[in-house]
Amino acid sequence: MLSITMIGCDKDKNDGNSNGNANSNNNSNCNLKASITPAAGWEKNNSVQQSIWFKGTPYGSISLTVENIPSDINTADEYALFIHDELKKAFQDVEFSSISETTIEGRDAVEYYYTATVMNKEMKYRMIHICLDSCAYTIACGCLESDFDSLAGEYQSMIDSYTLTE
Repeated sequence: MLSITMIGCDKDKNDGNSNGNANSNNNSNCNLKASITPAAGWEKNNSVQQSIWFKGTPYGSISLTVENIPSDINTADEYALFIHDELKKAFQDVEFSSISETTIEGRDAVEYYYTATVMNKEMKYRMIHICLDSCAYTIACGCLESDFDSLAGEYQSMIDSYTLTE
């Protein structure tokens, strides 16, 4: 089992202690630890600060991050829409599925899928946000759109193995 830092939020209003910077990982309130069990054949990428695992054939990645929730965001749904706006700035052709409610380790969460062209490749991603207090924990799974269905079971097994220790 590998230890990782993750992002998450519950659906309830945050406590308002966020510094408003959604890209900051320096808030001590957001230094929560989580663990997952990587699927067979997945390796941890130690060259980046985020917790990222990747697989070579077909290529896929899963990343786990934690960020401060902006103070004007009160729910996981609102946080997902905030991330949608950020992704729209990054990708001209981004398309989103609807946001649905889910549960991760007994905690309320939201999830959605999106597609976008990245470096001339059609990519597909699954995003899950868990919001706790002023921190957003995100699980992001992504690969070529044509390979997504073949990796979906491996992504799900890693998501199912997720545990958060506060």
